[in-house]
Amino acid sequence: MSPPRGVMVFGDPFSTGSNALPSRLADAVLPGVPICGGLLSGASQAGANVLVADEHVSNSGAVGLVLEGEVEVESVISHGARGVGPTFVVTKADSTGISELAGRPAATVLDDLLAELSARDRTTLGRTPLIGIAIDATKSQQGRGDFLVRPIAVIDRSSGTLLTTGRIPRGSTIQFHVRDAAIAADDLDMSLDLAILDDRPPAGILLAGSAGRGASLFGASGHDAGRIHERLGGPPLIGFEAAAEIASIGGRPRVAGLGLSAMLLRGRGPQGNHAADDR
Repeated sequence: MSPPRGVMVFGDPFSTGSNALPSRLADAVLPGVPICGGLLSGASQAGANVLVADEHVSNSGAVGLVLEGEVEVESVISHGARGVGPTFVVTKADSTGISELAGRPAATVLDDLLAELSARDRTTLGRTPLIGIAIDATKSQQGRGDFLVRPIAVIDRSSGTLLTTGRIPRGSTIQFHVRDAAIAADDLDMSLDLAILDDRPPAGILLAGSAGRGASLFGASGHDAGRIHERLGGPPLIGFEAAAEIASIGGRPRVAGLGLSAMLLRGRGPQGNHAADDR
């Protein structure tokens, strides 16, 4: 058996959540092995998703595939949101959401920020409130790609709580985020810039894109697949729309929202530019 070259995984969001599945993947997958996938977006309640692996059928958990043999796998990741306002430390939280940010009611902090934003950002954040959790809270400067973005499900102004998907622990550093098509497109192009440094054409692409990256973000469907085809010469591509994507971010498997996680597959062999160097 050859070492794993890449892992693609599909998880039921109601049973694997935002933390359980990445934690299990971190234990099971060797560091450095690319991971791609997402949380299923088809069902609106627990037990309604169907996962199939060979003859086994389940309504919970996760299924996936391991790529082995004479193949090289390269990750392509694109984020789809932009941070607005300062960062805050979570000072009170439980399994349902965040009660306090920097010692103040979390909903009040959000409302104060909304009042300070431009009209466009205020409308975007008010319509689709997002929160970014810093991957490494010790960094002095947090920027693009440093946050795991998740939706705020409910703003409970009576209690001051922001109800979130997945537990956000006390002590976390967060920043509010807005959906941004330009950032999403730029991130994808930067990731593809790195991919085309290897002049071997991809044999295929496996892709998981967040449901929030479709026509509602870009104004037309098929943006990501079309851009990948254009930049990489039209390789075979298969993928699915996810509630959130799974990828190796900051050296560990993580779940994030509004992003894209893809794996480029190439046959193992010398790169064309390397071969030229050897002559």
